[in-house]
Amino acid sequence: MRKIRINFFWPIVVFAFAVLLFGFVSVSGQTRITVHVSPETIIENDRISLGSISTISGESNSSARLKLISLGYAPHVGMTREISRG
Repeated sequence: MRKIRINFFWPIVVFAFAVLLFGFVSVSGQTRITVHVSPETIIENDRISLGSISTISGESNSSARLKLISLGYAPHVGMTREISRG
């Protein structure tokens, strides 16, 4: 009976390189957006938006959209309104 010797080294190396390359491309394509909400803010408009109470950094298109998210109406003058994290 003849033994067949199969070399798996190069296919494994190529597969590992492809997995690493795919992982690098998928991670580098993601941009991280950070939202830092101020603990206390004075609002000068009738409506509160996320951009008026926070600093948003990241991709410009996504940041611009996040800044426009409405959080409702501002309280009456002299009143406070708490916005929970949820």
